[in-house]
Amino acid sequence: MSLPSCQDLGGEEGHAAGFCPVELYVPRYRKVLMSHQDQPETESWRFESEGEENNDPKASSRGYNFTYGPWLSLDIGFVAGCLWGDDSTWKLQVFDLSRAAEGILVRSERFGHLQLGTMPLASAVRLDHYPGFYELRATIIRQERRDVRTGELIDPYDE
Repeated sequence: MSLPSCQDLGGEEGHAAGFCPVELYVPRYRKVLMSHQDQPETESWRFESEGEENNDPKASSRGYNFTYGPWLSLDIGFVAGCLWGDDSTWKLQVFDLSRAAEGILVRSERFGHLQLGTMPLASAVRLDHYPGFYELRATIIRQERRDVRTGELIDPYDE
């Protein structure tokens, strides 16, 4: 939707037996440049869920300097929801938002049929990014039901 005109720019068509979204999370981050004495400057991303500033109060006394850029949003979003007629657990899907201004949103099961734990989506998906070492990665807290004696995974459709 375009604001303030409220013009519908696009989205998905409804489906009676499809995915029912209940929570959306579009991660925000700041680029952080770290310098230390004669070492080359390094870049990382600090995500909103981690807090705004460096958590180490003694970093500056050890010669580390941090420069924080403006808040930016990823061009992907995470959505939790259920599949109609499913086992009622939340599943995780991903929205590609790179063409959202054109009214084009693409939702996918990028991580497969993944059941989330019972917590807010922003807590279930933790992101990190260190250019030069690796690109954007996600750590996802998921829900599994297992037999305590054998360790066997229990099918959610079995009682």
